[in-house]
Amino acid sequence: MKGFYTALALLLIFNSCKESGVPIAKPSTFVRYFNGGFPDQAENIIETADKGFLILANTLTNTTLSNTYYKIKLIKTDAYGNLVWEKFFPEFPKDGATAVPSYRGFGLSAIQDNTGAETGYVIVGDQINGITSHSLLMLQVDKNGSAINSTPKTFNLGSINIQGVGVAQAKNTSGDFFVLGQVQSGTKDMFFAQIDKATLDTVWTKGFGAGTCTLANRLFLDVTEQSAYWGGTNKRAGANNSEIRLVQSGFNSQIVGFDLNYGDLSYNLTGADLCPYGYGYAVAGSHSALGSNLYDSIVFTKVSTDGTQLTGSGRSFPLLFSQSVQPANSICSTRDGGLLLLGTIALDAQGTDTDYYLIKIDAFGKQLWTKRQGGKFIDVGSKVLESSDGGYVVLGTTNLANVESIFLMKTDQQGEIQ
Repeated sequence: MKGFYTALALLLIFNSCKESGVPIAKPSTFVRYFNGGFPDQAENIIETADKGFLILANTLTNTTLSNTYYKIKLIKTDAYGNLVWEKFFPEFPKDGATAVPSYRGFGLSAIQDNTGAETGYVIVGDQINGITSHSLLMLQVDKNGSAINSTPKTFNLGSINIQGVGVAQAKNTSGDFFVLGQVQSGTKDMFFAQIDKATLDTVWTKGFGAGTCTLANRLFLDVTEQSAYWGGTNKRAGANNSEIRLVQSGFNSQIVGFDLNYGDLSYNLTGADLCPYGYGYAVAGSHSALGSNLYDSIVFTKVSTDGTQLTGSGRSFPLLFSQSVQPANSICSTRDGGLLLLGTIALDAQGTDTDYYLIKIDAFGKQLWTKRQGGKFIDVGSKVLESSDGGYVVLGTTNLANVESIFLMKTDQQGEIQ
């Protein structure tokens, strides 16, 4: 009998050690703030291979009559949001040095080698020359945040000003980058290019559109690496009249696929962000009445890979107050088949106090829960993502001691801080 109980105990131990018998650990949660004395604007975030996070921000360092000077700020944290390193591009000059260029970053992606290992990161944005001149900027850094080339690469279309907003790396043997830019002047509104990974020279470039689109800073390549997808807001004829726009383009110098708008002539929609979802994409946006500068709700819609808007997939989430601040900021898919929306919601009619607003949606479009996070005064959302441990990561801009600062929060799967 003693041998029977011994065997039974060993069997129970064996079964409890199997993967299916081990309970899933709760995600770590935290709230972190980053501030260096200058106003910071949070822009983008990715999870890195070591389960930490990389934050992209822009720091306003100086304003003159002829120029406004920014620096790209890159912050690396560990998995718990603790600072690992911080870098500026360009670096702060030494005493007595002449003025440095003005750089801003908006798009961020990891760089991988042929084995899939993470080797560094790539940023796209713009170099500002004077008040209105913008050159698309592309900067590579290694895993420690050191610039791979001392001088970032800049691109333009002749005299047309371009701001880089999205970047993605192909996973095929070339490993080339694809860059999306917002044309700041001229008759076109989009810049799309393939960039050689080794030299950062353009393989091809193209500009298209009608000069009426504001682009989201996300660019996605489909799994077949035959098409790229991005979105934004398309202005209709007339003031305060807009709709969501989604574009599919081929990996060549000629546009293929579609360039479609989604909305209704009886109201306005703006496209703030998109993410892959199922066999298509989900788009986050904001709703307002025609002729109004005030938003009244956050919306989302789902679109198939051929551009068809899925029937019954959209939903609207009313705000507490109509507000001038863009309420929809970011969207990500979640491993349970749902979606998570990040917004900015006004807590008073004057819009002097705003919070981060999280909306969790299940696979059928049903709202599961909402959460508000933030302090007094203005908090503005930037990006949301699901981390590898199942928690939700929120990046935003907040106010500390009257200085715009970076806010980083990680919640559990219910949007709570433990």
